[in-house]
Amino acid sequence: MTQMALQLNVTYRDAADKPATVLYDVPKNARVVNGSCADNDQFIQLVWGPESVEKNRLMVSFRRNTTEHEFALSGMSFYLVVFGEQFPNAKDNQILTLENNQTLFKTPTDMSYHCNRPQKLNLTASDNSTSTVTVSKLQFEAFHNKQNAKFSIAKDCDAIDTPDIVPIAVGCALILLIVIVLIAYLAGRRSTRSRGYVSM
Repeated sequence: MTQMALQLNVTYRDAADKPATVLYDVPKNARVVNGSCADNDQFIQLVWGPESVEKNRLMVSFRRNTTEHEFALSGMSFYLVVFGEQFPNAKDNQILTLENNQTLFKTPTDMSYHCNRPQKLNLTASDNSTSTVTVSKLQFEAFHNKQNAKFSIAKDCDAIDTPDIVPIAVGCALILLIVIVLIAYLAGRRSTRSRGYVSM
C-alpha cells in the first residue's frame, strides 16, 4: 500500500535542442496497473496520461531484509513521455527515463512508514543528467500480511529514535539513587538511636 505526492524537477530538450527545466506533478488520477507481492521483493506500477499517446509510468520497489526484520524502499523509476502543455515547446519524440536505486526509509516489518514533510531524492536520467523528485505526504507499507487495506502503526520520519539503552540507563540510575538515599536514612536513624535521643 502506498500513498504520496510527487513533484519532479526534470530537464528535457526544447524545439531548438536546448535544455529546458520544468516542474512536473504526477497526477492524482495515476492508476495501479501492475504489482508483485513476492516474499522479499515487491513492486507497484502506476500509469497516467492521455489515451492518444504512450503512457507515463512509475514503478516503486521494496525489499525486505529478513535478518534485520525490516523493509525499505529499494527503487523508484519513472518513464515520462515528453508531450503536451506540461513540457512547453518540447522537441518531438522524447522519452525521459529516470531512476533512484538507493535503499531508503528503512521500516520495521509489520509497520508502515509515514512522512508528511517534503523529501528531495536525486534521480539519474538515461543521458546521465540529474533530476530530482520531491516526495511529500508519504505513507507506505510493503509486505502487508493482514486481511485489511489499512496502514499499520507508522514509523514517522520526524520521530526521535531513542536507543533502548537510554531508558534502561536512566531507570538504573534512579534505582541506585533511591537505594543510596534509603541506606543513608537507615544509617542516620541507627546512629541516632544508638546515641540516644537528646532534646533541649
